[in-house]
Amino acid sequence: MIKRRKFLTTASAGAVAAIASATLPEYGLTYNTSKELALLGGKSVRTKAWPKWPQWDRDAEDEIISVLRSGNWFRGRGTKVSEFEEKYAEMMGAKRCLATSSGTTALLSRFMFWALKLAMRC
Repeated sequence: MIKRRKFLTTASAGAVAAIASATLPEYGLTYNTSKELALLGGKSVRTKAWPKWPQWDRDAEDEIISVLRSGNWFRGRGTKVSEFEEKYAEMMGAKRCLATSSGTTALLSRFMFWALKLAMRC
């Protein structure tokens, strides 16, 4: 099991190395020194095709279909969301986890948490 601190350290080290080398080759990205946008004739920073999405795990199909058919696929009904949060928090070495529907929702939730924390100080 990977701990949250080790994950963050590894991810941070990888980001620093990518920035230092001015490239992210595994993602097909390179640093563009041209001052012209690729759209206007400059050099593209993307050299590979985009990965296919969604990434599908056939081993999870039966459980996914079961949840969809049950109608218990959101936080208000069923236990799948809380089960996911517990397992993900454990995997990350965190006390808690809050599953959200998107990255935008995750950021908004974090900002609301900060606002609430700030309001409680006053």
